[in-house]
This record gives sequence, structure tokens and C-alpha cells, in this order.
Amino acid sequence: MPKLTDAEIQQLRFQAEFLIEQGNLDEAEAIYDDAIQFFEQALEIYVQIEDIEGQIVASLKVAMVYQRQSKFQQAETLCRQALTYAEGHGLVQYQVDALQQLGILQSYSDLHGAAIELLLQALELSRQIGDKFREERTLSMLGAVYFSSGDFSRSIEFHNQSLKLARELGNRRSESETLGNICIIYVQKNEYEQGLQYCQEALTIANEIGNRRAEGVLLGTLANI
Repeated sequence: MPKLTDAEIQQLRFQAEFLIEQGNLDEAEAIYDDAIQFFEQALEIYVQIEDIEGQIVASLKVAMVYQRQSKFQQAETLCRQALTYAEGHGLVQYQVDALQQLGILQSYSDLHGAAIELLLQALELSRQIGDKFREERTLSMLGAVYFSSGDFSRSIEFHNQSLKLARELGNRRSESETLGNICIIYVQKNEYEQGLQYCQEALTIANEIGNRRAEGVLLGTLANI
């Protein structure tokens, strides 16, 4: 096969990016089979043009859809492949992404210790490269896993770290979500007054940024406090 020209490579890259966007739209609408098809087509193109970063991103996209379909083994296989590629090419940010997904997958299988170990690796790497957005996301995930394991104190600890960083970054959506998560923890602990405070603050932000889905969830939580 003749070597692709730079123009041909660029055209194929645009095509792959379009396919990724189409996959994202279908994933958001829970049209999972179509989303996988778009992501896999993008992956084939990235392999053709030898775009390692694109291959990792597309693989993790497919893995995420498998996760949503509860096809955890297929998702884990793809995440581990992506992690190996990222490690082999020194792409630390994608190592973080793969470790995050692997951690959540372990949590879904009730392997909380393994999940925490993976997420702590992701946290360390995100801090090494100074990626505060990935750090904040990892802290939130750790809070969620500790909550699932029943360790509410550690869950609050990590969610509070996530909250502080979300505010520093001006990430209002994440700030609202984390406040809501802390609210739920206090409700589970039967500490309703504190839970109410966090829930109301989360609801105020959700209203300000127009996050209607979060508003509905939070209003439901408030009704049960």
C-alpha cells in the first residue's frame, strides 16, 4: 500500500474525529450499539494513520460504552490494552484515563481494594503532570468507591478534596455534583441537617448553570431528607 500523504492523513484524522463526535452523541442518547460502531470505525482509521493517541482515545470510548452495557470483561480488556499503549509511549495523561476506568470497573465488581489501588495510581500520575482536571476527577472517583465500600469518613475526605479543587478550577458542574455526593453520604449517616445544607447548595449551583437533570435528582433527594 502506498504511503499516505500528509493531506490524506489529515483528511482521515478529520473523518475519525467526526466519527468520535457521532459516537459521543449516540452514547449520550444511550444508542450504544451505534456508538460502538462509530468508535470502532474511528479506531480503524487511527490504526491506519498510526495515531497512537487516537487509538487510545477510541479504545477507551468503546470500553466506556461496554461499561454502560455492563459488559465489564470486554471493557476491562480494552482499558488494559489502552493502558499498555499509553505506558509504552509515555502518554501519562492517557495512563490516568485508563487507570480511572479500570478502577471504576473493579468497583462495579465489588473489588473495592483493587479499585482504590488503581485510582491512587491515577491520582499520583495526574499530580505528577500537574493535570488538575484529571486530579479532581480521580478524587471524586475515590470518594465514590470509598462510599460504595461503606467507608463514609474516607469518602467525605476525598470528596472534600475534589470539591476544593473543583472550586479552584471554577468547575461549577463538578462542584454541584460533589456537593450532592457529600449530601448523600450524610443522609446515609443519618446526619440530615448537614446533608440538607450540602444538598441545598448543590441545588443552587445546578439551577444557576441550568443542569436540569441534576436539579431533578437533588429535588428528589431533598424530598427524602
